[in-house]
Amino acid sequence: MRNADVRAEIPIDNRRVRDLMIPLDEFAVVSDDSTLVHALQALKEAQKNLRPDQHPHRAVLIQRRDKKVIGKIGHCDFLRALEPKTAMASNLSQLHHFGHLSPALVDSLLDGCDLYRCSLSDLCKRAHAIPVTKIMHPITEHIDADAVLGEAIHKFAEWRILSILVVDKSRPVGIIRLSDLFKEIWEDMIILET
Repeated sequence: MRNADVRAEIPIDNRRVRDLMIPLDEFAVVSDDSTLVHALQALKEAQKNLRPDQHPHRAVLIQRRDKKVIGKIGHCDFLRALEPKTAMASNLSQLHHFGHLSPALVDSLLDGCDLYRCSLSDLCKRAHAIPVTKIMHPITEHIDADAVLGEAIHKFAEWRILSILVVDKSRPVGIIRLSDLFKEIWEDMIILET
């Protein structure tokens, strides 16, 4: 029971994060040994199963074999991973063990290369080799499934993120998204106004 069903049956002050979360089995999740292309395929599959009233997914979760969710990749991360300058900067950072490279030196090396001559199709082919662990944002924030929506509002405002991992007894069970929480609060405000 979520969204309109929840609103009709549970007063807003009694609604919990679990009432709005998307269960992990409905979200795009890939293993930590996946590539960027695997993540995109998982995102595409998850979009197919959305209800008409749901916002599209904008992230993919990265999960270890022990089912611990360790990271997240959003739309900007996908695009940033394809950027040639990002790939070269990553390669230059591997030279760190030979000595310190100043940011000015790295910038001058990157500016000296004509990195944007790559075709878009060449950039997209690179996605087959990019590991998700290289571009993911580690997940450190989470919220309990039984937390009230007011706590979720506070955490979204404090952390300024688009989704929060939902846990039940430290086990990941879903995602609550800012877009779903906003829609829920917005619709309740309109109902209260009338």
